[in-house]
Amino acid sequence: MRVMTLGQLLSTVRNKVPEGQGISGICAICQCETDNGIALKKLVSANFTSWNQLFVGDIACPYCAELLADNIYRKKSWWVSVEDGFATFKNDEALNVLFSPPKPPFYIYIAKRGQRQVWLSALYKINFSKDVYYFSHENYIVPLMFEKHSAKAFLELIRKAREYKITKTELITGELKSKTIERLLKANLQSLVQEIKRNVKNPLWEVIVDVYRD
Repeated sequence: MRVMTLGQLLSTVRNKVPEGQGISGICAICQCETDNGIALKKLVSANFTSWNQLFVGDIACPYCAELLADNIYRKKSWWVSVEDGFATFKNDEALNVLFSPPKPPFYIYIAKRGQRQVWLSALYKINFSKDVYYFSHENYIVPLMFEKHSAKAFLELIRKAREYKITKTELITGELKSKTIERLLKANLQSLVQEIKRNVKNPLWEVIVDVYRD
């Protein structure tokens, strides 16, 4: 299969034929040549928060323009797959989506506040493996790697920690409250504290904590 951008994948799967303005040049988003470009000023405003992710230029190809024009890609969590199609999902479903992604080639995006287009840094990160793959989460400017083996270990640890009432904030920061540590000591789970601290600042750990639901 030829290399395609995320915009091309979404347009193909959703059967949305982008309309251009007939401007020739290099797309400032994917860097592909186009003879049917669209002026960026038609797509984004001065309040656009992702200028730093664009290349030099003032046009977008029709496929990248579609990504910017349709707010669903920014406001919703979604996945796209050549075989399984396109779907949005709630954050309560995100954990299941990560562990059971659609059929390759695919991509997954998890929105939080719906304010940033961080998938702009993932235009060429289409996935062909369900065990090790890239995905985007709005809290991170770059794509993250999902490794199923590591993710399963994180999930087991998080479940154990939540059984002992350790908060998500504590799991992400590694700063456990004195009452939490006391509770773990009584349960003879001192090692759990160190296990949690080892994972602090690991983006995949933070995402699994974020999307985990009790």
